[in-house]
Amino acid sequence: MRTDIRYTPTDCFINFPFPQHPSGEAKEQADQIGAAYHEHRRQTMLARNLGLTKTYNLFHDSSCVDADIVHLRERHTAMDQAILKCYGWDGFDPQHGFHQNERGQTRFTISTEARRELLRRLLELNLEIATRKP
Repeated sequence: MRTDIRYTPTDCFINFPFPQHPSGEAKEQADQIGAAYHEHRRQTMLARNLGLTKTYNLFHDSSCVDADIVHLRERHTAMDQAILKCYGWDGFDPQHGFHQNERGQTRFTISTEARRELLRRLLELNLEIATRKP
């Protein structure tokens, strides 16, 4: 029997503070944007004959300005905005762009400041959910 740490989706997501009461419109929009993102990524991978890792290597490469990759970044940004709307945080600006992560790698992601604020909000929501009476 293995004793190392393993990833278990049910354990990982059991305490995640998902949006509690998204509007039907926000949820539908997020579903549509997510499906469009997935399809565009699939088509990009097929057209380029690349797997997921190599596709995302291009996604995170600031020197790659190919139309399909730029469009993938735009769809990714739209998807994040749609999820923020599900949380009721649609006025929040995640400042998408090329930022360095804690390992010094440049990635297309939200800014460090935005990441901290989102984590703060998620922790606050998690604590709120945890303290609710059943």
